[in-house]
Order: sequence, then structure tokens, then C-alpha cells
Amino acid sequence: MVVVVVVVELVLIWAANVTSMSATTNNIEIWTGTVSTIGTSTITGAFSGSVTSVETGLNAQEFSASSGSSTVWGKDTGGGISNASSTTATFPKLTPRGSGELYFGDAVEANTGSAGTTPGFTYALTDKANVVAYDTKVSSAVQPMAKQSPGSVSGGLAVLITVSGSSATPHPTVSAVDSLATKEGNDTTTLAVSPGHVGDLLVLAVEVFSPSIKASSVSGGGVSSWTRVEGPFTSYPTIGPGTLSDIIVALFLIVVPLAVIGLVVLLLVRRRRTRAASTAS
Repeated sequence: MVVVVVVVELVLIWAANVTSMSATTNNIEIWTGTVSTIGTSTITGAFSGSVTSVETGLNAQEFSASSGSSTVWGKDTGGGISNASSTTATFPKLTPRGSGELYFGDAVEANTGSAGTTPGFTYALTDKANVVAYDTKVSSAVQPMAKQSPGSVSGGLAVLITVSGSSATPHPTVSAVDSLATKEGNDTTTLAVSPGHVGDLLVLAVEVFSPSIKASSVSGGGVSSWTRVEGPFTSYPTIGPGTLSDIIVALFLIVVPLAVIGLVVLLLVRRRRTRAASTAS
């Protein structure tokens, strides 16, 4: 009886470890650069440690302003967020100091991410089904949301970018150019892009699935100088098998001792009955 109980519990624990929530911690950074050379180019990221066996991601989006090559881009504010286990992946809430600002955020989900429905935002999926969200005309506090399935932990990093032009275009409008360029996988250090206009802004989200490694520099992509504008930020801590396993382990620790105690009591009762029967005969 005890052996059967132990075997069943061990099988359940193994199943829980396989199917329940787990995730490896990560660092997210956001870099920006103004395009100085158009045409096909390669963004190259350098890291503080070896990423040969570490999953990394480079996700870039180009933005253009109606003020053209005279556009001046700047950072307003930024921040990160860590979310508890849920099917909703919430981006950081940011409040602009002006109007017509660009919100750009990168959310990393432990499981498969998908686009949200926050009004005004455009969503794009990375190679590994993480989610990028941006809004090119933010004038009040915003906090977009994405989704993931099944539910698990998530987190993200975001920044608000200001834009200004010449006296002829004092309040330029911003629009996205083409789609998200994305590449993720072990030892990902380069990303092919093709910026179309001098003066455009390239925004790059760098993801490193390691608690200690971060991007040390970014170069290329038609940009003469890149700047880290936000991060690195750890969007969620490393988590183990999850709540399901914890519950089953607790059951294992309770059920097995009770079964042993029950078996001992049963044996003692049987022995007493056997002695009593022998004495009576």
C-alpha cells in the first residue's frame, strides 16, 4: 500500500514539474539612434558576457516625423514593470510631459504572447512571440496590455520619446516605417534593417535571457551613434515549477506519512486480534 502511494505521488510530482509554470529571468534594454545613412545595414549588439548558449533578441522599429531630416528626437521618461502570473501582460504606465509623444514598449512573456487591444496602440510579435507595442501620438497617461497563453509571469520596459522640428514644422507628426525587424535565439548579436529616411529614429529593444548579462554597446543600422535610453531592467525573476508542483509536494508530504501511520495501526490491530484469538482457543 505504501509503495503504491509513493509511486503515484512521484508520478504526479514529475507531471507537475513538466506541465506547470517555469521561466528564466531576463534583462530588457531600449536603445535609440537617428538614421544618418539609408539602405540595407546591420545592427550589431555587443554584450557584457558570452551569449553563445544564451537566448538573446534584437527587435527594431523605424519611426519617421513630418519634419524630416531636421527632426530632433529626445527622451521624456521611461520605466519597467514586473507582472504576477496572468494571461494579461501589462506594459509600464507612462505619463508624457507634452503632447504628440512616441510610446515604445517591449514586453517579455514566459509563455506565448499575442497582441492586445488597447486603443491607439499598434502591436507586433517578435520571433519568440514576445510583444512590442507603440503609439505615435501620446498626450496623456497610457498603459497598453497584451496577452499570453497559458497564463504566467511577464514584464516589460517602455519609453516615451519627444519629437520636435523646425520653425516650419513646430509640431511634427510621427508614423511607423515598415514593420518590426526581429531576430531572437541563442547567440543573436546582429539584425538586418533597411532605414529609409535620414533623420528617422530607430528604436531597438534588446532582450537577454540571463540574470547577469546585458548589452554593452550597439552599432550599425545606418546610425552613427546609439544611446541606451532605458534599462537594463529585469522584467521577472527566475521561477521554478510553480504553484501546481508546490501543492502536489505538500500533498505528498501529508499523504505518505498518514498512509504509513494507517498501515502501522492496521498491523497492530491485526496482531492484537491474533493474540486474542490464540488466548481464547
